[in-house]
Amino acid sequence: MPLISHLIHPKAVALAQQAGVDEEVLKYPLSAASEPLLAPLQLLKRQAVRGIIIRSSDEKILLMYTERYDDYSFPGGGIDSHESAADALQREMREEAGAAAIDISASFGHVTEYMPTWRSGYDLMFQVSEWFHCHLRENLVANQLETYEVNNGMQVCWIDLADAIAHNRAVMQSKRGTMGISIERETLVMEQLARHNGISS
Repeated sequence: MPLISHLIHPKAVALAQQAGVDEEVLKYPLSAASEPLLAPLQLLKRQAVRGIIIRSSDEKILLMYTERYDDYSFPGGGIDSHESAADALQREMREEAGAAAIDISASFGHVTEYMPTWRSGYDLMFQVSEWFHCHLRENLVANQLETYEVNNGMQVCWIDLADAIAHNRAVMQSKRGTMGISIERETLVMEQLARHNGISS
């Protein structure tokens, strides 16, 4: 799986500085060599999976729109300790997007990132997110969002990829106080997907 990008959230840099960690350590994905250098921080390591579904009838992509952050993102989420990546993706696509019948094909790539976490007992999170191409065998069914997702106004949508990219870019350009921390990651992958599919964005 190719590395699409490695991201460092500004708050992650601030946390490292406060703990006396050289911010140079954050410039590269976590490794056996770099992990001891982050010892002053309680580090949460998280694996996530996200799905790419493009509807053949009109080439629209399946994304999640979140009203609170006014952004588009890929459906998906974290891999639980007892799950394989495939099992987690099947579960997340069903729960979040209502895609209950999917075939998972090739990996599109992955993004690594250092970012803040609200998980109790941890200072910083290193997350690896991997995207997979998926084929939707049946129509979407009712999704099963978590309470916080409902409260954030998350909804499923089919949208032109170029339109989703343009929207997210405008949100990032405005630097609103409500901007979500995942928008850069999601938009980077959308842009990579557009280039891969020959879509002007």
